[in-house]
Amino acid sequence: MQATVDIVAALSRRQLLAGGLVLTAGCAAAPAAPAPPAERTAATDLGPVKVPAAPSRIVCGDFYGAFLVVDLGLRPVGISGTSYAGAGAPYADKLAKVPSIGDYIDPNPEQVAAANPDLILRTIDTERPMYDKLTAIAPTVVISFEGLSLKDVTTKIGTVLGRSPQARDLLRTYDTKAAGIRERHAAALAKLRFAFASPTGSGGWWLYGPEWTDLTALRAAGAQLMPAAAALMKQTQEYSFERLDLLADADVLLVTSGPDGKIAPENAELTKTAMWKRLPAVRAGRVFPIPYGTSSPGTAFTLLDAFDRMLGTLA
Repeated sequence: MQATVDIVAALSRRQLLAGGLVLTAGCAAAPAAPAPPAERTAATDLGPVKVPAAPSRIVCGDFYGAFLVVDLGLRPVGISGTSYAGAGAPYADKLAKVPSIGDYIDPNPEQVAAANPDLILRTIDTERPMYDKLTAIAPTVVISFEGLSLKDVTTKIGTVLGRSPQARDLLRTYDTKAAGIRERHAAALAKLRFAFASPTGSGGWWLYGPEWTDLTALRAAGAQLMPAAAALMKQTQEYSFERLDLLADADVLLVTSGPDGKIAPENAELTKTAMWKRLPAVRAGRVFPIPYGTSSPGTAFTLLDAFDRMLGTLA
Protein backbone atom coordinates (compact mmCIF):
# COMPACT_ATOMS: atom_id res chain seq x y z
CA MET A 1 0.00 0.00 0.00
CA GLN A 2 2.84 2.37 0.91
CA ALA A 3 4.43 1.64 -2.49
CA THR A 4 1.22 2.74 -4.19
CA VAL A 5 1.17 5.97 -2.20
CA ASP A 6 4.80 6.64 -3.10
CA ILE A 7 4.08 6.09 -6.81
CA VAL A 8 1.08 8.45 -6.71
CA ALA A 9 3.13 11.07 -4.89
CA ALA A 10 5.93 10.79 -7.45
CA LEU A 11 3.48 11.14 -10.31
CA SER A 12 1.90 14.17 -8.64
CA ARG A 13 5.32 15.81 -8.30
CA ARG A 14 6.05 15.12 -11.97
CA GLN A 15 2.65 16.59 -13.00
CA LEU A 16 3.27 19.65 -10.84
CA LEU A 17 6.69 20.14 -12.36
CA ALA A 18 5.26 19.68 -15.86
CA GLY A 19 2.48 22.14 -15.13
CA GLY A 20 5.04 24.57 -13.81
CA LEU A 21 7.05 24.25 -16.99
CA VAL A 22 3.94 24.87 -19.06
CA LEU A 23 3.03 27.85 -16.89
CA THR A 24 6.54 29.25 -17.15
CA ALA A 25 6.47 28.86 -20.91
CA GLY A 26 3.09 30.57 -21.07
CA CYS A 27 4.40 33.52 -19.05
CA ALA A 28 7.55 33.99 -21.14
CA ALA A 29 7.79 37.32 -23.01
CA ALA A 30 6.25 37.29 -26.48
CA PRO A 31 8.82 37.52 -29.26
CA ALA A 32 9.53 41.10 -30.31
CA ALA A 33 7.80 42.30 -33.45
CA PRO A 34 10.15 42.38 -36.41
CA ALA A 35 11.75 45.77 -37.04
CA PRO A 36 10.35 47.65 -40.03
CA PRO A 37 12.49 47.28 -43.13
CA ALA A 38 15.27 49.85 -43.45
CA GLU A 39 14.62 50.24 -47.16
CA ARG A 40 12.05 49.55 -49.82
CA THR A 41 11.76 49.62 -53.58
CA ALA A 42 10.29 52.76 -55.17
CA ALA A 43 8.83 53.05 -58.67
CA THR A 44 10.52 55.89 -60.58
CA ASP A 45 10.66 57.21 -64.13
CA LEU A 46 13.94 55.35 -64.60
CA GLY A 47 12.86 52.07 -63.08
CA PRO A 48 12.73 50.60 -59.55
CA VAL A 49 15.15 52.08 -56.99
CA LYS A 50 15.88 50.93 -53.44
CA VAL A 51 15.34 53.88 -51.10
CA PRO A 52 15.37 54.40 -47.32
CA ALA A 53 12.04 53.55 -45.71
CA ALA A 54 12.00 56.96 -44.02
CA PRO A 55 14.53 59.24 -45.73
CA SER A 56 15.65 62.16 -43.58
CA ARG A 57 18.47 63.76 -45.57
CA ILE A 58 16.89 64.65 -48.89
CA VAL A 59 18.71 66.63 -51.56
CA CYS A 60 16.51 68.26 -54.21
CA GLY A 61 18.43 67.99 -57.46
CA ASP A 62 16.35 70.62 -59.27
CA PHE A 63 14.58 73.82 -58.28
CA TYR A 64 11.02 72.54 -58.14
CA GLY A 65 11.23 69.49 -55.88
CA ALA A 66 11.93 71.49 -52.73
CA PHE A 67 8.40 72.88 -52.68
CA LEU A 68 6.80 69.45 -52.55
CA VAL A 69 9.27 68.23 -49.92
CA VAL A 70 8.27 71.17 -47.69
CA ASP A 71 4.56 70.59 -48.39
CA LEU A 72 5.00 67.01 -47.18
CA GLY A 73 6.40 68.22 -43.86
CA LEU A 74 10.11 67.69 -44.48
CA ARG A 75 13.09 70.02 -44.88
CA PRO A 76 15.72 69.16 -47.49
CA VAL A 77 19.42 69.30 -46.67
CA GLY A 78 20.33 70.56 -50.15
CA ILE A 79 18.44 72.58 -52.77
CA SER A 80 19.03 73.73 -56.33
CA GLY A 81 19.28 77.43 -57.12
CA THR A 82 19.05 80.43 -54.84
CA SER A 83 15.70 82.09 -55.62
CA TYR A 84 13.53 80.69 -52.84
CA ALA A 85 13.53 83.94 -50.85
CA GLY A 86 10.73 85.33 -53.03
CA ALA A 87 8.66 82.15 -52.92
CA GLY A 88 6.56 83.30 -49.98
CA ALA A 89 5.39 81.36 -46.94
CA PRO A 90 6.16 78.69 -45.95
CA TYR A 91 8.95 78.12 -48.44
CA ALA A 92 11.12 81.17 -47.90
CA ASP A 93 11.48 80.49 -44.17
CA LYS A 94 11.97 76.75 -44.51
CA LEU A 95 14.53 76.95 -47.31
CA ALA A 96 16.38 80.18 -46.55
CA LYS A 97 19.33 78.52 -44.81
CA VAL A 98 19.46 75.26 -46.76
CA PRO A 99 22.74 74.99 -48.72
CA SER A 100 22.56 75.23 -52.51
CA ILE A 101 24.02 72.26 -54.37
CA GLY A 102 24.12 73.85 -57.83
CA ASP A 103 21.97 75.75 -60.27
CA TYR A 104 18.29 75.26 -60.95
CA ILE A 105 18.49 72.14 -63.08
CA ASP A 106 22.13 70.96 -63.02
CA PRO A 107 23.32 70.03 -59.53
CA ASN A 108 27.04 69.94 -58.75
CA PRO A 109 27.87 66.33 -57.74
CA GLU A 110 30.58 67.43 -55.30
CA GLN A 111 28.18 69.76 -53.52
CA VAL A 112 25.53 67.06 -53.51
CA ALA A 113 27.94 64.61 -51.88
CA ALA A 114 28.95 67.24 -49.28
CA ALA A 115 25.31 67.39 -48.12
CA ASN A 116 25.53 63.69 -47.19
CA PRO A 117 22.10 62.76 -48.56
CA ASP A 118 20.29 59.50 -48.00
CA LEU A 119 18.03 60.30 -51.00
CA ILE A 120 18.33 62.54 -54.06
CA LEU A 121 15.10 63.73 -55.69
CA ARG A 122 14.67 64.99 -59.26
CA THR A 123 11.30 66.29 -60.52
CA ILE A 124 12.43 67.06 -64.09
CA ASP A 125 13.55 64.79 -66.90
CA THR A 126 17.10 63.57 -66.24
CA GLU A 127 19.69 62.44 -68.76
CA ARG A 128 21.52 59.20 -67.98
CA PRO A 129 24.99 60.77 -67.45
CA MET A 130 23.62 63.08 -64.74
CA TYR A 131 21.59 60.27 -63.22
CA ASP A 132 24.66 58.01 -63.03
CA LYS A 133 26.66 60.71 -61.24
CA LEU A 134 23.92 61.27 -58.69
CA THR A 135 23.08 57.64 -58.06
CA ALA A 136 26.75 56.99 -57.30
CA ILE A 137 26.29 59.33 -54.31
CA ALA A 138 22.92 58.17 -52.95
CA PRO A 139 19.69 56.52 -54.17
CA THR A 140 18.28 58.87 -56.81
CA VAL A 141 14.58 59.11 -57.60
CA VAL A 142 13.37 60.77 -60.81
CA ILE A 143 9.64 61.54 -60.92
CA SER A 144 9.20 64.25 -63.52
CA PHE A 145 6.54 66.92 -63.97
CA GLU A 146 7.40 66.85 -67.66
CA GLY A 147 5.47 63.62 -68.09
CA LEU A 148 3.13 63.43 -65.11
CA SER A 149 0.37 65.53 -63.58
CA LEU A 150 0.69 67.42 -60.32
CA LYS A 151 -1.50 64.81 -58.64
CA ASP A 152 0.58 61.93 -59.95
CA VAL A 153 3.86 63.52 -58.86
CA THR A 154 2.49 64.34 -55.42
CA THR A 155 1.20 60.81 -54.92
CA LYS A 156 4.38 59.14 -56.14
CA ILE A 157 6.77 61.35 -54.19
CA GLY A 158 4.59 61.04 -51.11
CA THR A 159 5.03 57.28 -51.38
CA VAL A 160 8.80 57.53 -51.90
CA LEU A 161 9.23 59.78 -48.87
CA GLY A 162 6.97 57.70 -46.64
CA ARG A 163 4.42 60.53 -46.55
CA SER A 164 1.40 59.08 -48.34
CA PRO A 165 -1.17 60.28 -45.74
CA GLN A 166 0.16 63.83 -46.01
CA ALA A 167 0.04 63.63 -49.81
CA ARG A 168 -3.59 62.52 -49.73
CA ASP A 169 -4.51 65.37 -47.38
CA LEU A 170 -2.85 67.91 -49.68
CA LEU A 171 -4.68 66.60 -52.73
CA ARG A 172 -8.03 66.65 -50.92
CA THR A 173 -7.46 70.33 -50.14
CA TYR A 174 -6.48 70.94 -53.77
CA ASP A 175 -9.67 69.30 -55.04
CA THR A 176 -11.79 71.25 -52.55
CA LYS A 177 -10.27 74.59 -53.57
CA ALA A 178 -10.71 73.87 -57.28
CA ALA A 179 -14.31 72.74 -56.81
CA GLY A 180 -15.13 75.87 -54.79
CA ILE A 181 -13.83 78.12 -57.58
CA ARG A 182 -15.83 76.25 -60.21
CA GLU A 183 -18.98 76.69 -58.16
CA ARG A 184 -18.49 80.33 -57.16
CA HIS A 185 -17.56 81.55 -60.63
CA ALA A 186 -19.54 79.21 -62.88
CA ALA A 187 -21.06 82.02 -64.95
CA ALA A 188 -17.76 83.76 -65.71
CA LEU A 189 -15.94 80.49 -66.40
CA ALA A 190 -18.62 79.45 -68.91
CA LYS A 191 -18.02 82.46 -71.15
CA LEU A 192 -14.30 83.30 -70.77
CA ARG A 193 -11.39 81.80 -72.71
CA PHE A 194 -7.89 82.15 -71.28
CA ALA A 195 -4.35 82.19 -72.69
CA PHE A 196 -1.04 82.17 -70.80
CA ALA A 197 1.98 83.70 -72.54
CA SER A 198 5.50 84.84 -71.65
CA PRO A 199 8.56 86.12 -73.55
CA THR A 200 11.34 83.67 -74.34
CA GLY A 201 14.06 86.23 -73.71
CA SER A 202 15.44 85.65 -77.18
CA GLY A 203 13.07 87.55 -79.45
CA GLY A 204 9.95 85.41 -79.23
CA TRP A 205 7.23 84.27 -76.89
CA TRP A 206 5.85 81.09 -75.39
CA LEU A 207 2.24 79.99 -75.54
CA TYR A 208 1.45 77.48 -72.80
CA GLY A 209 -0.63 74.40 -73.50
CA PRO A 210 -3.21 72.56 -71.39
CA GLU A 211 -0.66 70.22 -69.82
CA TRP A 212 1.56 72.99 -68.46
CA THR A 213 1.40 72.59 -64.66
CA ASP A 214 -0.04 76.06 -63.98
CA LEU A 215 -2.78 75.55 -66.55
CA THR A 216 -3.52 72.06 -65.27
CA ALA A 217 -4.38 73.63 -61.92
CA LEU A 218 -6.45 76.39 -63.51
CA ARG A 219 -8.31 73.92 -65.71
CA ALA A 220 -9.13 71.89 -62.59
CA ALA A 221 -10.75 75.10 -61.31
CA GLY A 222 -12.83 75.44 -64.48
CA ALA A 223 -10.65 77.60 -66.77
CA GLN A 224 -11.15 77.05 -70.50
CA LEU A 225 -8.31 77.86 -72.86
CA MET A 226 -8.64 79.70 -76.14
CA PRO A 227 -8.64 77.29 -79.13
CA ALA A 228 -4.99 77.73 -80.19
CA ALA A 229 -3.79 77.00 -76.66
CA ALA A 230 -6.23 74.15 -76.04
CA ALA A 231 -5.05 72.44 -79.23
CA LEU A 232 -1.36 72.33 -78.25
CA MET A 233 -0.12 68.77 -77.92
CA LYS A 234 2.91 69.78 -75.86
CA GLN A 235 3.38 71.94 -72.80
CA THR A 236 4.74 75.00 -74.62
CA GLN A 237 5.05 76.33 -78.14
CA GLU A 238 7.45 79.09 -79.18
CA TYR A 239 6.37 81.78 -81.67
CA SER A 240 7.83 84.96 -83.10
CA PHE A 241 6.33 88.30 -82.08
CA GLU A 242 4.77 88.50 -85.55
CA ARG A 243 2.40 85.71 -84.41
CA LEU A 244 0.95 87.56 -81.44
CA ASP A 245 -2.26 87.68 -83.46
CA LEU A 246 -2.84 84.11 -82.22
CA LEU A 247 -3.84 85.64 -78.89
CA ALA A 248 -6.71 87.61 -80.41
CA ASP A 249 -9.17 84.87 -79.45
CA ALA A 250 -8.36 85.13 -75.75
CA ASP A 251 -10.84 86.92 -73.50
CA VAL A 252 -8.26 87.01 -70.70
CA LEU A 253 -4.47 87.04 -71.00
CA LEU A 254 -2.31 85.63 -68.21
CA VAL A 255 1.33 86.59 -67.69
CA THR A 256 3.84 85.74 -64.97
CA SER A 257 3.84 87.66 -61.71
CA GLY A 258 6.79 88.82 -59.66
CA PRO A 259 7.27 88.33 -55.89
CA ASP A 260 5.08 91.41 -55.30
CA GLY A 261 2.15 89.82 -57.17
CA LYS A 262 2.36 92.37 -59.99
CA ILE A 263 3.30 91.72 -63.63
CA ALA A 264 6.92 90.58 -63.63
CA PRO A 265 9.32 93.09 -65.24
CA GLU A 266 10.65 90.50 -67.70
CA ASN A 267 7.26 90.54 -69.44
CA ALA A 268 8.09 93.98 -70.86
CA GLU A 269 9.73 92.34 -73.87
CA LEU A 270 6.29 91.02 -74.75
CA THR A 271 3.93 93.66 -73.42
CA LYS A 272 5.72 96.66 -74.94
CA THR A 273 5.12 95.47 -78.51
CA ALA A 274 2.57 97.31 -80.64
CA MET A 275 0.82 94.09 -81.61
CA TRP A 276 0.36 93.10 -77.95
CA LYS A 277 -1.19 96.46 -77.18
CA ARG A 278 -3.73 95.95 -79.96
CA LEU A 279 -4.99 92.60 -78.65
CA PRO A 280 -8.67 92.65 -77.57
CA ALA A 281 -7.94 91.39 -74.06
CA VAL A 282 -5.25 94.04 -73.56
CA ARG A 283 -7.54 96.82 -74.78
CA ALA A 284 -10.27 95.54 -72.45
CA GLY A 285 -7.92 95.64 -69.46
CA ARG A 286 -8.01 91.88 -69.03
CA VAL A 287 -4.31 91.09 -68.52
CA PHE A 288 -3.59 89.44 -65.16
CA PRO A 289 -0.38 88.25 -63.50
CA ILE A 290 -0.34 84.76 -62.00
CA PRO A 291 2.26 82.84 -59.96
CA TYR A 292 4.41 80.78 -62.29
CA GLY A 293 5.81 77.28 -61.93
CA THR A 294 3.24 75.26 -59.98
CA SER A 295 5.20 72.29 -58.70
CA SER A 296 3.42 71.18 -55.54
CA PRO A 297 -0.02 71.36 -53.95
CA GLY A 298 1.08 74.32 -51.84
CA THR A 299 2.18 76.35 -54.86
CA ALA A 300 -1.07 75.32 -56.57
CA PHE A 301 -3.00 76.72 -53.60
CA THR A 302 -1.30 80.09 -54.12
CA LEU A 303 -2.17 80.03 -57.82
CA LEU A 304 -5.78 79.02 -57.20
CA ASP A 305 -6.22 81.77 -54.62
CA ALA A 306 -4.94 84.33 -57.16
CA PHE A 307 -7.29 82.90 -59.81
CA ASP A 308 -10.22 83.10 -57.39
CA ARG A 309 -9.52 86.79 -56.76
CA MET A 310 -9.11 87.46 -60.47
CA LEU A 311 -12.46 85.88 -61.34
CA GLY A 312 -14.08 88.04 -58.71
CA THR A 313 -13.10 91.10 -60.78
CA LEU A 314 -14.40 89.56 -64.00
CA ALA A 315 -17.88 88.66 -62.79
